[in-house]
Amino acid sequence: MGWTCIAVTAPSAEQALAIKEELLRAKLVPPATLVLAVPDPTDEPFGSGSATLNAILHVAEALSARAGFSTINSEASTAQQRTLVLHVGSASRGRCSAHPCLPKAFCSLPVRGSFDPYASLIDATLVTLSRLFEGMPSGLCIASTDSMLLLPQDVAADAWLDLRHSCLVAVPSTLQQATHHGVCLPTAAHAADAADDGAPPPPPPLRRILYRADEATLGDACGDEEPL
Repeated sequence: MGWTCIAVTAPSAEQALAIKEELLRAKLVPPATLVLAVPDPTDEPFGSGSATLNAILHVAEALSARAGFSTINSEASTAQQRTLVLHVGSASRGRCSAHPCLPKAFCSLPVRGSFDPYASLIDATLVTLSRLFEGMPSGLCIASTDSMLLLPQDVAADAWLDLRHSCLVAVPSTLQQATHHGVCLPTAAHAADAADDGAPPPPPPLRRILYRADEATLGDACGDEEPL
């Protein structure tokens, strides 16, 4: 089951439309999937949380209109709908890119053969999330496109998660890198469960998220072992 709708956010309408066209040109999106270009509504710095809410509004309006409604209809915009929101930042907002004229989402990957289905970070993110959440029921998936999500090919969210609720996908990080991002702290009970055997542990209940904490705070919360 594919995505019902993919919404791409970007700082400007020009960038959002260009990214949408690139996604469609790459032929990684099924024809039945609605692809929306959602620009930030203001020229002021716009965080990913606000961009997500703005994208959800655009998705609800578009899906309701496709179902024949002139106003937002909750059933048409949420029931049996699978929505993916991809956040693409500007190349000029302090995020270093290998190509100064492009956002990091379009950095080329070291593709060695035509067998690879993607050639940029945004393509890789779309392929990875489509595989990871293939069994997801109706719901919303939100992801950044300025970093590469490397997951084993045999990992699938429906194999280890009750997708009736929310989930957060996290990856290991060094202490220094973690100071620039959010760090997920599981409950203490999960740490004991994970050490019992070699089988993959169930998803940990989330106790707390530390956002851009300093090394001392992270060390106290997570210990000195790396990766976190």
